[in-house]
Formats: sequence, structure tokens, C-alpha cells
Amino acid sequence: MPDPRDVIAGPPRLEPPARRGRPAVLSREMVVGAALALVRRDGFEALSVRRLAADLSSGATTIYGHVADKDQLVDLVLDTLIGQIAVPGSGDPAGRLLAFGRSAYQVLAAHPGAAELILQRGGSGPNGVRLGEQVL
Repeated sequence: MPDPRDVIAGPPRLEPPARRGRPAVLSREMVVGAALALVRRDGFEALSVRRLAADLSSGATTIYGHVADKDQLVDLVLDTLIGQIAVPGSGDPAGRLLAFGRSAYQVLAAHPGAAELILQRGGSGPNGVRLGEQVL
């Protein structure tokens, strides 16, 4: 009788490699959040879909499943930044304007190149529209 350790149980299993250290599925929010982190760390000049994909341990094709192109990614990042700017709802107008200015400075100073891009591209996303209405 043959030794059971010598018997081959069947063909080797061909399974994809285990994913380590990366999420199984990316969302648009995760993509934009990672883009914000990249911009905060290295500035807008460093933002590219390929570099973002590398930061997410993913491929560029995966990123393009969430954004049409780099322009849309930049617009989403800018709108997210604009959404972080606080506009106080009460108080004297001068104090509210000062608080708004401080908030805008803090958000924009933490993300090199953001102010210039907002001036060039405008803030036409939902947060930009909200901010414009609040400021008016």
C-alpha cells in the first residue's frame, strides 16, 4: 500500500495573491481623500493619477473607475477643500469676515497650490456654491 504522503491530492490551487495592506474596494471618497493627503504632503504639482494609484497600491485604471480624468480629480479635491472653509453664521459682520478669512487661510495654507488653482478654475462644485452663497 502506498504511503498517503506520496499521493498528490490534485492540481495545485491557482488563487490570486492575497491583498495586503490595501482595501478590497476603493470608493470615490477614498480616492479623493488619498489625493488630498498627497497634495498636503507634496503639493498640487505632484498630483497625478499614476502617483495616486501607487499611493493606494492600486492601478491607474482603478482610479479612472472613480474619476473621468485628472481634471475631474483636481476639481473634486478643490471642492473638498472649499468645503472645509468655515463661514460663521452669527456675530458682527467684521468678526465674521475675519473668522472666514482665518479659516480660508488655514485650509489653503495646508494645501500648497490650492489657492492659485481655485482662482484659476473657480469653485463651481457643490461646496463652492454653498460657500459663495454663505459669503454673500
